[in-house]
Amino acid sequence: PRQHHKHLKSTNMLERLNEEIRRRTYVVPHAFIAQRRLEQSADMLRSTNLSATEIAMECGFGSSSHFTTAFKRAFGVGPTEFRRKCRI
Repeated sequence: PRQHHKHLKSTNMLERLNEEIRRRTYVVPHAFIAQRRLEQSADMLRSTNLSATEIAMECGFGSSSHFTTAFKRAFGVGPTEFRRKCRI
């Protein structure tokens, strides 16, 4: 019974956190986190010499192909082309 109560309490806290994120950002938490990862990766492409694969892993993407697909969807170009355009 006590474990069940802890689970309910933590679930309730997560629901409140999710609602607060939605209220402040107008997006669901998963989308908010994905957006922040992509923003961080774009910053890293501009400011470091790490490879796109290294940046993908640093930003929490499961694979470089998933990162490339998500990045291209968000920014209109892949990570390598994005970096090249930023350095011109």
